[in-house]
Amino acid sequence: MSQDGTKVISEDKIVFDGTVSHPTLEGPKFYKRNGYYYIMAPAGGVPTGWEVVFRSKNVYGPYEDRIVLRQGKTDINGPHQGGFVELESGESWFVHFQDLEVYGRVVHLQPVTWINDWPAMGENIDSGLCGQPVLEYKKPNVGKEYPVTAVAASDDFSSDTLGLQWQWQANNCDSWYSLTENPGSLRLYGIGASGEDAYMWNLPNVLTQLWQAPSMITTVKISMPKGTGKNKAALGVIGLKYGYIALQDNGTVIFVKGETSGSGANAKEYLVADKIISETSVYLRTEVIGHRNAMDAKVMCSYSPDGKNFSVLGDFDAMQGKWVGAKHAVFVSGEKCGYADFSDFKIM
Repeated sequence: MSQDGTKVISEDKIVFDGTVSHPTLEGPKFYKRNGYYYIMAPAGGVPTGWEVVFRSKNVYGPYEDRIVLRQGKTDINGPHQGGFVELESGESWFVHFQDLEVYGRVVHLQPVTWINDWPAMGENIDSGLCGQPVLEYKKPNVGKEYPVTAVAASDDFSSDTLGLQWQWQANNCDSWYSLTENPGSLRLYGIGASGEDAYMWNLPNVLTQLWQAPSMITTVKISMPKGTGKNKAALGVIGLKYGYIALQDNGTVIFVKGETSGSGANAKEYLVADKIISETSVYLRTEVIGHRNAMDAKVMCSYSPDGKNFSVLGDFDAMQGKWVGAKHAVFVSGEKCGYADFSDFKIM
């Protein structure tokens, strides 16, 4: 490429064809270290693959190849993609992910040991170059000690900006929410969607959050003005199979299930159960119950007028989304002027 990176100035050349020995070779990273050019890339597919390293003294090859990390005897399938990092302390590390289906793509950090200018990743159990992932290891030496912290999950909505744990289902609009209309709560607004456009999978104004544990209980208090039943405020879990529990503005709690192939035109959604409570405020809860193989989960949906005694309205089997795990979700649908306040969002 040109020095400014704006154009190609030479012909391309294939330096390695992994069709036979390393199928589904993807996501390559290119490095130069100690006189060698290295290409690090995953192969073999996301849930079943391995990490391969190519090495040559010439940028165009020929390249030697070695598998340097694979599942081995561990529960860490894959391992897939990622990148190599060399610290100022001289330590080498490799970051990659593991695909856990409904739980998404979990990030792992592996130590790297250099043997004859080849990187051996993870636990080098056979004194060879191919390692297996470690589940626990000493922290990297970055020149300073840091306390153990957890990714934010619960939210009291006391800030004037949304926390980094939240993600909109589409490019967001400021008109979808407010953190100042009712301080200490998140006010979500409907956008006037109707019919299939109002299905949770198709709505853009759904606020989501990645799961951070195999089992968890999520509770939120919802308050909304009395109406005719055209508006609803919901707590749920979204994926290719999903469900939610919602308060309608006529004082009815409903449980809805849905599924999709990933295309909005193929989404289906249907009412499973409803309960008249004649309240304008209610606590909604989803309980994620991880199964034994840690690849799938059941979600129980319940409600409570006081936040203490909960009644189950329904359950469903959660499923991952498109290239992402299942996610917590809150939203309001119905009239464009409709809204609800969400407060005391807690994940335990």
